[in-house]
Amino acid sequence: WNAYMTPTQRDGTWIQQWPQGLEIPTDSLGTFRIRRQGDFALLLSHGRMMPMCWKVAEAFSFITGKQVAVIDLRSLKPLALEELKPWIERTQGRLLFVNEAVAKNNWMHGLAQDILSQWGWLFETFPIVLTAKDSPVGQALLIEQTVLPQSWNVLEALCQFLTPEEVVQLGEKVGNPLTINSDRWFSAHDLRTLTEPVLEFAHKHDSVFHQAINPIKNLVRTV
Repeated sequence: WNAYMTPTQRDGTWIQQWPQGLEIPTDSLGTFRIRRQGDFALLLSHGRMMPMCWKVAEAFSFITGKQVAVIDLRSLKPLALEELKPWIERTQGRLLFVNEAVAKNNWMHGLAQDILSQWGWLFETFPIVLTAKDSPVGQALLIEQTVLPQSWNVLEALCQFLTPEEVVQLGEKVGNPLTINSDRWFSAHDLRTLTEPVLEFAHKHDSVFHQAINPIKNLVRTV
């Protein structure tokens, strides 16, 4: 890490260097951005999780035909909860919240509870909150992938909004057959091995991934 530090920081201190002239756009606080339209499920995230979430949602939607809306919350407080109502209602509880904070005291659990208390009577299922594990994030990429939500975690969560038979069809379409177990579901390992074929299939056949301008041009480090 010495290569990333100035000589004055090598004594163990760390000074965040913000860009010169950085200003907070107060006129757009409390607004979100729609990164992908959809009516089957709604994926809500922010920050560096967005490229990964968009990529998995696009691949999942392309292959299954079930369109997942992706919204970049951008502003966490204030939050445009009322403006989210149309997407919340049309997805009937198929909501996936993704962020990289640890589960304890994670604000997305509070957001999910607020949504449940207001519109939960409309829901067919419960929202899913996907967070980091309760552990410090190591500097090694492998450790980071173990702690923070990854593409296979997002795909596994989206698959929970499908029936077991629909998940089997998804696996067959990408050449990765799955077997329903005695619990009428699949092992975490089986769903994880499904991720790479799903993303490869989408990259090969979905024209969105080949456009000059697309939301995942600048990918995060995670796969």
